[in-house]
Amino acid sequence: MSLARNIAKNTFWLGVGEFTRLFLAAITAIFVARYLGSAGYGKYVFATSFAQLFAVLADFGFLNFISAELARRKDQFEDYLNISLTLKIPISLLYLVTVFGTLFLIGKTDAWFLILLATLGVIVENITFLFFAFFRAKEKMMYEGLLKLLGGAIMFILIFFALYIKTGPE
Repeated sequence: MSLARNIAKNTFWLGVGEFTRLFLAAITAIFVARYLGSAGYGKYVFATSFAQLFAVLADFGFLNFISAELARRKDQFEDYLNISLTLKIPISLLYLVTVFGTLFLIGKTDAWFLILLATLGVIVENITFLFFAFFRAKEKMMYEGLLKLLGGAIMFILIFFALYIKTGPE
């Protein structure tokens, strides 16, 4: 495959995946805000912001390092994958402990369950991004684009299913 065709194909798949993910996230945010109201949506935004505040600990520049190393050493792909996944577990636990340690020091909040969900979401997202780094090193952005599309669709469906169960059919 020619270089230009490979770039065009990878750009197409990344664009489709990212556009779909952002589009579904925007629609979901609108409906969640309408459903939760201003106070509930405020708690939701606080929880996600609090979890994202410490998200740098869940990555710590690791994804950039892995992407650069894999681009240089494609023959060690499996070794880097095993090491990366092994390191992600203690890094994720450190992130989880830091978020809830800080939450404990701040004091009681009624959004702790939302913060837990947001924190777990950051961990899952960070592990997913690790796979994206491996896809990029192999120049297989189609898989990244499809996973972004699938992830956005799954989140969209789960949230709407939760809202449907909570409110019932209209």
